[in-house]
Amino acid sequence: MRILSCDGYYGSGSSAINDLLSEYSCVGGKASNFECRVFFGVYGIPNLYNNFVVRNMYPNYAIRDYYEICKFYAKYRRKMNYEKYFDGHFMEYTEEYLKNLSGKQIGVTHFSPNYYRLNHIEDFIIRVSNKILSIGNSIYNRSHTDVREVTSYLFQPEQPVSMYEFDEEKFICITKNYLYKLIKHIAGDSEMVVMDAFFQRDVEGLYDKLFDDKRFFITNRDPRDVYITNKYIFKTKSIPTNDIESFCDWYRHTRTYQRGYDQKDVMRVRFEDMIYKYDETVSEIEEFVGVKSSEHIYKHKYFDPNISINNTRLWVKYKEDDSINYIEKQLSEWLYPFQ
Repeated sequence: MRILSCDGYYGSGSSAINDLLSEYSCVGGKASNFECRVFFGVYGIPNLYNNFVVRNMYPNYAIRDYYEICKFYAKYRRKMNYEKYFDGHFMEYTEEYLKNLSGKQIGVTHFSPNYYRLNHIEDFIIRVSNKILSIGNSIYNRSHTDVREVTSYLFQPEQPVSMYEFDEEKFICITKNYLYKLIKHIAGDSEMVVMDAFFQRDVEGLYDKLFDDKRFFITNRDPRDVYITNKYIFKTKSIPTNDIESFCDWYRHTRTYQRGYDQKDVMRVRFEDMIYKYDETVSEIEEFVGVKSSEHIYKHKYFDPNISINNTRLWVKYKEDDSINYIEKQLSEWLYPFQ
């Protein structure tokens, strides 16, 4: 099965790629606005790989972190609900996956809490309970030869202790089985599947080890429209649109960061080319993905350049914003050459 994915940065047009690919009869997938970042994001599979294979240290903590973040996203809002997205099998397969990674259970223990995750009330309760227990320990130890050091287990759930002896081959095998079982619910009987933001920057060549057949798109968009979209339409605070110098630094940094994606199975696409050079760009995408134009049976159903053109040149409406002139000077190499 060929895995197709696209990624961008806050309104750079990645959903356009997903919508376009969804118009092909041979490509399966769901909801272009659903981002599958949990697998290779923070506390994701790269973290498991690092602790199991690279460092071979603290795999129990990596398992706990992955389980917690999966449990969070399993029921995260209506549009980002992983349990619903994977037809009610997300946590079932995830728990099975982590159990297979854990190996043979040899006992139980209590994980010490990550104190930086505790709120002030929880932290206060732990401190008070341990203080009380320390007084009891002191009294007991004065009259007994054995030493007692009882501490509080509050906010420390009981966890199994397992034997973690994994080589890379076994880790990759178990992880591949887990991912492909989930992906099957997205792909159905299709020979290709598109999943938004599934691939991110590669770690230790992990993608090549997990996926035999993949294609990854990176989208870019004129920085003036990215700025206007985030400041006036999305009104997000995730990127620094309140300070134009910081915005330019951020835009330049993220595009420089993209150089880490230079692999044979990566294609860069400008959002504007999908509109102003539609036929040419679609042909290039078809060749890269390996689909035929005859399979483009839902043309313009999900991505219509005649509609999406309204999402270009937004900065013209805000020309009085001095920030536009600043962007044009500072980020000139990324400006789209509108005719």
